[in-house]
Amino acid sequence: MKKPPAVFCILVFCCHFFSYAQDLKPVATGWIDSNAETIKHINKKHSRSCENSTTSLPTAGASHEKYFEWIIEIARGATMMTRTMVGSIQVDADMHEALPNRVLSEVIVKNLELVGPPKFNQEERKFAAKMQEPLGRKFEKALSEDVESLPAQRFQGLASTDVGDISWFVPVGQLTATTHSFGSPGHSWQVVACTGMSIGQKGMIVAGKALAYTAIDLLLSQEFVQKAKEDFRKVRDPLNYITLIPEGQNAPKTIR
Repeated sequence: MKKPPAVFCILVFCCHFFSYAQDLKPVATGWIDSNAETIKHINKKHSRSCENSTTSLPTAGASHEKYFEWIIEIARGATMMTRTMVGSIQVDADMHEALPNRVLSEVIVKNLELVGPPKFNQEERKFAAKMQEPLGRKFEKALSEDVESLPAQRFQGLASTDVGDISWFVPVGQLTATTHSFGSPGHSWQVVACTGMSIGQKGMIVAGKALAYTAIDLLLSQEFVQKAKEDFRKVRDPLNYITLIPEGQNAPKTIR
């Protein structure tokens, strides 16, 4: 594998306000369709990665490859019951879990504390609370207005993002900032309503400042950069990166 370039990707997720590092559990995220050559390609890569694994940490892709093969078997079983045929199967996306970088997370938290959380007024809190009503349960607050501490233990997020794949090649730090009502489901109309008004704008400004300060810290301090690289190698080097996407497949031109 080629040596990762000295590039750092810092991502803003517009949700609740905290910086975090994720655990190393594999996440199955997206597949549909493949042909016999693709399955052969997957099985070959999977076998090689298991043989070469020298760590108790999970091999990226090992878990969802198993489920992918299971789904193919289910599809074939269904064709036997219905006297039909499986059409062409193509892997459109394969997103891995985000690898944590404690050093970048600590720098981001420092700058979030420097900037401070968004300051919302009573009208914004009332609007956010109104957005929570259709969700059918009580929430401890309408908006998150605190900078949360970096958790001592890594935890696994439940969302999927192709930034996870980037984190397998360069150090990645992530943060989230309050731009919608507390507890709102992702991609919901509650999120849309809040992010399109002053709530979302205030969170965006806080996130932008924290990212800018973090970028300045990395530009001015080779110590931060070196430590982030070392932490990246410590987490990444024991792991094998494998993907369900066949080698040489072009990126899709449209979203199905």
